[in-house]
Amino acid sequence: TWMRQNNILYKYIDLNNTAVLERQIKGYKILISLASIGFGNVPSILKACKNANIDRAIFTSTTAIFTKLNSKSKEARLVAESQIRESNLDWTIIRPTMIFGSPDDRNIIKLIKWIDKYPILPIIGTGKFLQHPIFVEDLSNVIANILTNKNTYKRSFNLSGKTALSYNKMIKLIKNELKTIC
Repeated sequence: TWMRQNNILYKYIDLNNTAVLERQIKGYKILISLASIGFGNVPSILKACKNANIDRAIFTSTTAIFTKLNSKSKEARLVAESQIRESNLDWTIIRPTMIFGSPDDRNIIKLIKWIDKYPILPIIGTGKFLQHPIFVEDLSNVIANILTNKNTYKRSFNLSGKTALSYNKMIKLIKNELKTIC
């Protein structure tokens, strides 16, 4: 919404097709890649930026790279971040925690739908583990604020919401909000 309101053009592009990507970004000054860097397309993006003379790029990663769980996506993201750091771009890597506030989010919206549909919710462990979800508009504002901020060049940032919430607290908040809507 912010991008439309500020007349900022955006495009959806096949990131694995370097030639198409290069043609689509030619003439732009900054690339903001909101796509996951865990799918192996960072080399294509970096090459397209170089060929299109784009020097500034913002990439979205995830705080999940710090998990102790062994996953293929973690390794792919670590490799991608390394490729970005080794590039000649004025890059910034942002690593948001769980993002919420859009009907398309893959996390909290599922929890909301479950709570709304079923009277019983399984709690893993004690439910006291903390989460730091970040509101999608706050994340968008961060991106807008770092676009030309040279203090963010060649740096990575972990982004989380203002308040840590236990899983139990998050469930209570959702239940209360659902009651006020109904």
